[in-house]
Amino acid sequence: MTLSGSRPAAGWRSVVAASLAVLFASVSQVNAQTTPPPPPAQTPPPAQEKPPAQPPAQEDPLKLKGDMPVIIINQIAADKTAEFEAAWAAIREKLAKSDKPELKTFGDSLGKMYRVAVPPDQSGGMAIYVFQVDQPSSTQSYHPVEILFKSGLFERADADMIFAKLKDAYKNIQAWPLAKIGS
Repeated sequence: MTLSGSRPAAGWRSVVAASLAVLFASVSQVNAQTTPPPPPAQTPPPAQEKPPAQPPAQEDPLKLKGDMPVIIINQIAADKTAEFEAAWAAIREKLAKSDKPELKTFGDSLGKMYRVAVPPDQSGGMAIYVFQVDQPSSTQSYHPVEILFKSGLFERADADMIFAKLKDAYKNIQAWPLAKIGS
C-alpha cells in the first residue's frame, strides 16, 4: 500500500514515528531548560542543637575541705629557691597585714613552712618545701596563683611581680591530707 502514490505506507509510518520521536525529545528538552527545578522536599528545621556542654571546671586541689591537717609539698627548681622564699615572704607579709579577717586567718594557717634538708642532688635537682597546715581554710585556695590574683589581696602590678618570681621556680605542688591514727 502506498500513500500519495510514491512511497509505501510502512515507510511513511517509520518517517512519522521518527518525526514524532524527535518532536517529543525536543519538546521535553525545551521543557527541561525552561521549567524551574521543583522545590526541595520540605524537611523540618533541624532541632535546635544545644551548645556543647562545658567540661566541668576542674576542682582546685589546693582549696582544702574539711578540718584535717594537710601537708603542701612544693617542689622548686634548686636554682630558684631564693625567688621562692622571697615570693612567699611577701605573700605571708601581705596576708598578716590584711584587714579582712578571713585572709588574716588564712595567712595564720601558713605559719609552718619548712625546707626539707635533703641536698638537691638527692631530690632530683629540686628543693622541697613543706607547708604544714593544721587548720586549713575552706574558703581560700593555697595555690599561689589564686592567692596572688583572685584573693583581692594584691594590686595587679604587685601580683605580677611576685608571680614572676614563682613561675619559673615551681616544678610541682601537691596537697597531702593527713589522717590521724591511734588516739
